[in-house]
Parts: sequence; C-alpha cells; structure tokens
Amino acid sequence: MTVPMPTQDPGSTRKVDGRALWSGGLATAIVAALIALVGILVCRWLFNVPILSPRKEGAWGNASTVGYTFAAAACALAAGCLLAACALIGVGLGAIIRHTAGAIAAAVGVIYLLGVFCLILPSPWNTRLGRFTVPLAAYQVVASHPLAGLLTPGLSMLVIIAWPAATLAAAAIVITRRDV
Repeated sequence: MTVPMPTQDPGSTRKVDGRALWSGGLATAIVAALIALVGILVCRWLFNVPILSPRKEGAWGNASTVGYTFAAAACALAAGCLLAACALIGVGLGAIIRHTAGAIAAAVGVIYLLGVFCLILPSPWNTRLGRFTVPLAAYQVVASHPLAGLLTPGLSMLVIIAWPAATLAAAAIVITRRDV
C-alpha cells in the first residue's frame, strides 16, 4: 500500500522560522534557570542543606544563587548551539562522503573520537591539539571553571563555529567540482 505524498508548489521553498527557533531556545534557557533556582531553594529551605553558601545566609543564600541561575541559562543556550553545530558538521560530512553510513561514522569520529584521541596523547600535545576539538571546546564554553592550558570560552565558541563552517565550505567545494 502506498501513502500519497503531499504535493508542494515547485516555486515555493520551505523556510526555517528563526523566531520559533530562538524562542524555543530562550524557553529552554528559562526552564534551566528555574530548575537551578528551585533545586537550590529545595536543598537549602526544605532539606536544610547548606549548599553553595553557609547556613546563616538563609534559604536564598547569597548573590551567587542568582549567578548560578544565569549560568544554567547560558549553558542551556550554549548546549543548543552545540547541537546545531554538530548537526551542521554531519550535514557537511554527508555532502562530502555521499554515503549515509560513512557520513555517520565520520561525524562520530570527528565530533567525539578526535577529542578522545587527543586526550590520550602525551602531556604537551594533548592540550595543544585537544583545544581545537569540538568536545573540549564545548567543555570550555559551559564549564564554571575552565581548564588551564585550553582556550578561553570565547575562543572555544569560535572553534565550535569553525568546525561546521569548515566542513560546509569543504562540502561546497566538493559539490561544485564533483556534481557538475
């Protein structure tokens, strides 16, 4: 049995609604901030656990409680950007390789295994090369205390942006030369 496919006007194109995309990311960031705030309040007020500040500070703690909620929101936004970057790396590799299984394996290798390989290198080389991999750059962006010897969080975000840009540029070159 065949399922009829919906027809689309050949002149029309599908567009991504950027407002819906960013509003979803903002909603996720707000939820992450509220979860962090409620978690701190539940631990300090309900269970009377002195988390993140001394017991004498009360249920709200000190000013770092607000900082943790903003940090949770920023990490949620950064994680969303990281997922988009990983998807674009996969798209670029898929366009280059033109084989689904090979593209999936290459994307996993580039995104995850390259970072693991850099971690097992000897001491000066693991941080020198590892700082340019996606996992370690992502860790630097979302970490509350970034590791010494790696790039700053701003430069690490540029590394995360550079990976999909490089794979998509390589895909564009390969497509224009191979598929003409």
